[in-house]
Parts: sequence; C-alpha cells; structure tokens
Amino acid sequence: MNLTDSPHKSIQSTPLTLHQAVSRSLPLEVELLRLHQYQINLKHGLLAFAVLKLYIPEHKQTALQRWQEDAESTFGMKFFIQRERIYSGLRKQLEHLAPRSGLLGAEQGADITRILDHFNGSAPNLLHLTTKPTIPRTVRDRLFLPFITIDAEEVRGREDAVYAEHCRGGNIRLYIAIVDVTWLFKPGSYIDLYAQKLGASIYGSKRIISTIGMDLALGPASLEPQAERCAWIIEVFIRPGGQSLLSTPPYRARIAVAQHYCPRELNAMLTSGAPLPPAASALIEACRRLHAARMQTQKIVRLKGDGSAETIVAESMIAAKHWSAHYLSGRAFAPPIYKVHAAPQTEEKMQMINELASLGISAKPADFDNPLKFARLLGDLQRQTLQLRDNHSADGKALMLADQIIEHFLMRSRYDSRNLGHHALGLSAYLDIKPRDASGIANQFQLYAASEEPQRALTQEEIAIRVRARNRKLSRHDRMTFRLRFLEMLERKLTWVGTLHQARVVEVKADHALIEVPDFSKWGVLTKNGTPLAPGQILSVQLNGFCSKSMRFSFSETQALTPGS
Repeated sequence: MNLTDSPHKSIQSTPLTLHQAVSRSLPLEVELLRLHQYQINLKHGLLAFAVLKLYIPEHKQTALQRWQEDAESTFGMKFFIQRERIYSGLRKQLEHLAPRSGLLGAEQGADITRILDHFNGSAPNLLHLTTKPTIPRTVRDRLFLPFITIDAEEVRGREDAVYAEHCRGGNIRLYIAIVDVTWLFKPGSYIDLYAQKLGASIYGSKRIISTIGMDLALGPASLEPQAERCAWIIEVFIRPGGQSLLSTPPYRARIAVAQHYCPRELNAMLTSGAPLPPAASALIEACRRLHAARMQTQKIVRLKGDGSAETIVAESMIAAKHWSAHYLSGRAFAPPIYKVHAAPQTEEKMQMINELASLGISAKPADFDNPLKFARLLGDLQRQTLQLRDNHSADGKALMLADQIIEHFLMRSRYDSRNLGHHALGLSAYLDIKPRDASGIANQFQLYAASEEPQRALTQEEIAIRVRARNRKLSRHDRMTFRLRFLEMLERKLTWVGTLHQARVVEVKADHALIEVPDFSKWGVLTKNGTPLAPGQILSVQLNGFCSKSMRFSFSETQALTPGS
C-alpha cells in the first residue's frame, strides 16, 4: 500500500479540544480518564480551572510535575489532579489474550469484540418488558406542544425535550419533558435489577451500555421526532428577575417531538441575526434567566459546553431535577434518592485546617467558603506536595489531603435518602430523573406513586438499599467508561495492522523511539532498525500491533521522508 493511498490523516492535524490536547500532551503512560471544567463566579470576574482524573504510574510523578507546570502556562488555566488506578486489571486481561510475543494483532480483534458484546452481562431487551409498549390512556395529552430535542447528531437515544412560551407580565413557562419508563417495567423486574447492577449508562465511542438495554433506549424510551411517547412533564414558571417555581406537580403526558437540533445547528440559528420564532426566543430567555440567577450564588459551576444550545440543555435539566426533588421532598410516603453535594461541616473544616497546618499551610474556616481563597489554598497544597517530592519526603499525606479537598468541594456529588442540598450548584434539593441512571429510574417510580398510585411507592428501606448500591458504583463508573472506550479503540485499530502511516519522531531511546502518529492519541513505540533517528524526523511507519506489556501501539520503520530537524 502506497503511503499516499492511506485513508488515515496526514501529520497535519486538525484543532484539538481541550480534552484531546491534554490527553495528547500528558507524559507517556499517564492516562486521562476524565476532564471536568469548572468556573466560579466572583465579584470581579470568573475563575476557570479543570480537574483531571488520571492514571499515574509511580515512576511518572516527576514527569507529571513538569507537565503540570508547562500545561498551566500553555492552556492558561489551573489544573487540579486526582489519581485513579485503572490499568492493572485491563493489562492482565489483554496479556491473557496476547500470543507469546505479547503483541495483539488482527486475530485478537475478534476476542475483544466478544468481550465488548458481553461487557456487563446480558442486557435487557423488549422481551423483558412487563407490559406491552402501548402508552397508557390515562396520561394527559400534550401533543399540541412543539417540543424540541437538543443533542449531538451521534447521540443515540434521546431522553429529554424542552418547550417554552411567554406569559403575561413578562413571565415565561418552561416545559421540560423526560422520557417515562414506569409504564414499561416495574420495580424488581429484570430491567430494574440490571439498572441497579450497572448504576448508570456507560457511553463508549460507538457502544452504549444502557441501564435499560438498547432495545428500549432506542425505541419506546427515546424521544424521536414525530413519534408519540410517554414523558414526565415538569412545568416551571420563571419571573423576569429569574425567580422560578413549579407551576403544577409533575405529571405524565403523551408528547411528540416536533424538531431535533444538534447544538452547532441551533447555535448558528441563534447567532444569525434572523428573527426567531416566539417559542425559541422564550426558551432562550427562560434559560438565560435561570443561568443568571444561579450565577449570582457564587457557587461552583461545572461546564459542559459553550453556546446557547448547551446553556438551554443544562439549565432546563437543572430546573427539572431541582423541582422534581422539591416536589418529592414533600411526599414522605414516596421518598426519593437525592443527588447531594453537602457543604463541609465545621468539624470537617477544622480537621482539614489542622492537617494543612502540619504541612506548613495556614488556613481559616472562612477560606473554605470563598471560591477564590479555596482555589489558592488548593494551589498552595499542590505546590507543597511537589516540594515534598523534590525533597524526597513522605508526601502520601499531602496527596490524600489534596484529593480529599477536591472531593469535598468539586467531585463530592453522591446519593442519599436525606435531602442535604447541592452545595456546588447552590440548590436546596436535587436528584436524577433520567433513566440513564439507576437512581433516576427509582425516582420515576416514586413520581408515579406520588402522582397516581401511592401504594406502589418504594419503601424507605428499599430506597436506602438502592442508595448504598448506587454510591458503591460511583468511582467504578469512570473506570468502566475508560475500559469500554479503550477496548473499542483496540477493536477498531487492530484492523489497521499492516497499514502505513506518517509519524514524527518525538524522543529517541536506546532500542526504540517514541513517535507521534495521527489517529493515535498517545505516542507509539517504534522499533529501531539501525537507521539513525532524530527528534522531528518524519517517517513512514507500519503498524505491527498493540503491545500488552507497554500498553502502546508498536510500529516499524519503512521509509524516512524528511531529515531530522
């Protein structure tokens, strides 16, 4: 195969997202599991930063320190790091599949496909439904409301839709529709038990391990355009100043989505300057008011995207989850599963202050309530950690304390049968309601009981059992997502074995070189054949396979295209 005939990208790469740029720039063997972007609204501007969940081999700590210093300068933002352990089980699994050479090739691709096909056991299908997929006649009719869905084109299965309308006095009524699954299966059914086992849907690059199975997630539990579906409707009344309230208790209704938009398409329409339909202008204004009201709280806000389309989705879902939680909090006979982010209590703050003092870092209780001081405090702690490492001192305590503070203030969302509020969002109550999460399914059961059949409510004891199960799976979810996407990537790229690629030499070792290859997110390993190599040199290389020991793709040189720089 001639290099010019290769279907793969040339060495000139397209602009990268922050996630891609960080992943590519990390030291060899350091893996990015997840990147969370945040901003804190301050009186004099916004403080932006990111939390990286990383797998970090012990011998890469010094390299990561240098990377962090360079990356914060390059990207113009602060990075806080959490450590995860992900590779040991995955490496063993791949070593078991690999032949004696340790190199996975096209022959092992079928084995990886079999693993992926049974990633979380036997998934539910339409045969597991406890009722026929016919919308109940007792639900209300909202087919006259032109709901829209907003999702990327590659998203499979749409669980939410929105619509808004102007009312008297400058007020706006926002309708949020969440696909209903209570009419498809009941508590204790196979689908419900499978969802509890999984915890939350896992999204790969082309596969979805759905809590309810893909037959349902792409069928009666997906809000497709012009298809009649059953959905929970949460009506939120929004005043000009941003104050909101629940117009009516959540109810089930028959709806049909009128239009689907991908975020890029909707953003282009919103910024074109052309007159907008009344429903579109009402929707934008409703979510602008909600966003502005939340930002006044000076709480931590996690960023999921840029542009009006992402704001509409985020603020609508936050409103739906908040007001559903508020409604169920007043129904003691149908206790929900809350998603909570509790503010650290005084005792916890004092414990942290004492531990910080032992590391030479001064702090006061009020520092934990001021976002800017909190960010500086965490930065001082991470710098202290690096100094301890440079001095070859025991730094385990500093690392644990840094992780503990990040968990308390940023990543500490967990599930509880008690309503402890959501500190980071500045909300008095919050819960999941989408069926992509096992707690969302349980909360739909409770909404159904509260609004239609009280005798079908899950008991407080059953809710407590589900809370414990869901919390046990919180840290597991990131590892499962990484494993799924990694195996999907291997499945696809092992079919490329034997193909030619352009590569740039990055670093030359004694018996191999590290190379940058388009379409491969991390450095590849090039086996040296005796030809002198230099950083910056462009080569034609052949993919030989994936090395289960180094967890890197292996290449061999076929031709030097340019001299080293």
